[in-house]
Amino acid sequence: MTKVFAVFAIATATVAAVAATQAYDSKPSRGAIELAQLGTPGAIAGAAAQVAAPTMAKPPAATPEPTPIQQPAQPAQPAPPPAATAQTPPAVAPAPATTQTTPPATPAQAPAATTRQGDTGNVIFFHPDGTSISHWQALRMLTKGPDGTLEWDLLPESALYSGHMSDALTGTSNGGATVHAYGVKVQATSFGLDGDKPIIAASGRPASILQEALAAGKATGLVQTGHIAEPGTAAFIASVKSRRNYDEIARQVVQSGVPVILGGGEAMLLPKGIRGVHGDGSREDGLDLVAWAKANGYTVVYTREELAKLDLSKVDKLLGLFARWHTFNDQTEEKNASEGLGLYQSTAPTVAEMSAAALKILSRDPDGFMLVVEEEGTDNFGNANNAPGTLEALRRADETVGLLHAYVKANPNTLLLMAADSDAGGMQVIGPRSGKEIAADKPVPKASPNGAPLDGVNGTGSLPFLSAPDKSFKRWPFAIAWATDDDVSGAIMAKAAGRNAGLVKGRIDNTGIYRVMYRTLFGRTID
Repeated sequence: MTKVFAVFAIATATVAAVAATQAYDSKPSRGAIELAQLGTPGAIAGAAAQVAAPTMAKPPAATPEPTPIQQPAQPAQPAPPPAATAQTPPAVAPAPATTQTTPPATPAQAPAATTRQGDTGNVIFFHPDGTSISHWQALRMLTKGPDGTLEWDLLPESALYSGHMSDALTGTSNGGATVHAYGVKVQATSFGLDGDKPIIAASGRPASILQEALAAGKATGLVQTGHIAEPGTAAFIASVKSRRNYDEIARQVVQSGVPVILGGGEAMLLPKGIRGVHGDGSREDGLDLVAWAKANGYTVVYTREELAKLDLSKVDKLLGLFARWHTFNDQTEEKNASEGLGLYQSTAPTVAEMSAAALKILSRDPDGFMLVVEEEGTDNFGNANNAPGTLEALRRADETVGLLHAYVKANPNTLLLMAADSDAGGMQVIGPRSGKEIAADKPVPKASPNGAPLDGVNGTGSLPFLSAPDKSFKRWPFAIAWATDDDVSGAIMAKAAGRNAGLVKGRIDNTGIYRVMYRTLFGRTID
């Protein structure tokens, strides 16, 4: 692969980014959700077979769109929040040296001193945001039956995940992602920083693990079903004082030098007044990041059809913008029904399809690669207490686990590591038992006796879900109960396969996620 990595001054860029950021006063409104029963999950065996080999010559075959829910045609997505009013320059300016006590190293120095040929491997970090063991249990019941097996179940190594922050018991999406990216505890409000201060990572360097990989000449990629500024991926490459500073996060992501960036959020890349493929731009600073990307060698695509038509053996830099905001609509079932929206944008590729495309490009690099993937729908639907949406997002995430696991089996020098950072909504399954009225032919009660809201297939007051058959061929009705519309600590399980997967066992702290990835990428064990 033609190298596209220039000298990347991470330490100064991080400090300068701090000065350039400004918080937003509002957050994006959530989209709405499809109201229908989930059905048989789609298959991605063809996509898995295509990415199993490290060198790909053919363009990706289009994977059939999963259709567990009949989705109506979708109107335009909800408008994003107001952009920051601060003018952001298109390039990062030099900044004074960091005041951290640990001596910083330049990016070019990062892995070279401790890495020998053959000691290192590739890393795929998959973050199904907001998922706990109970989430996967619900998906298993619905799609495989209570005795069935998910792709998630087949990952051979696992550990109970501990995700507290330096100042909070429960992880946050931005704080948790920052810990994964740097390997040190940070404040819950952090986004690539510790609060508003630059970070010295567990490696001793003022850079995230992805920034170190990029500086070392490894191929890197970000795959996201949410918008491009979602922290599960963006915090690996961007540093801001507030996660609501979407314009600045998007600028740092696009101009980072990461060669494969796939997700939503086209509006964040275009100035106000400029019409894009999916709608109007929202940037206040006049910067056209789509034009910048094209001028800097990126192939830009906007739909799953366009992605499928690419000959990825000839593409080195790829930017996919598959929605104006998220690729899904994440409000309640009732709001979804009133607006006629489906769960996911029908023209957007699935997280599995994006991951397959990314692997075809990144796996050509002889120096190895790091790919960070996030299914954000599992979190946003959970926080909206939308059971059908959460289960559909989980199904898509499980398809992706199967795809990535197949790649690792064919390429055992690759680590597949996955974990969430918190539990979105405290989702639980309630099934029929003596004295409890969950019957297949009766609407689910609106709430449990203690007040916990309940969901059926169409939300509040609808018929229950019906499990796939158990080993006795019986199907069981069940409802989904919600503890909150916020994130809770939950019971998070980290899972792994491939190179160094055996390091994931017993209990793993959120800082340990970084250490397993670092050992694999750079051949260095961090105490």
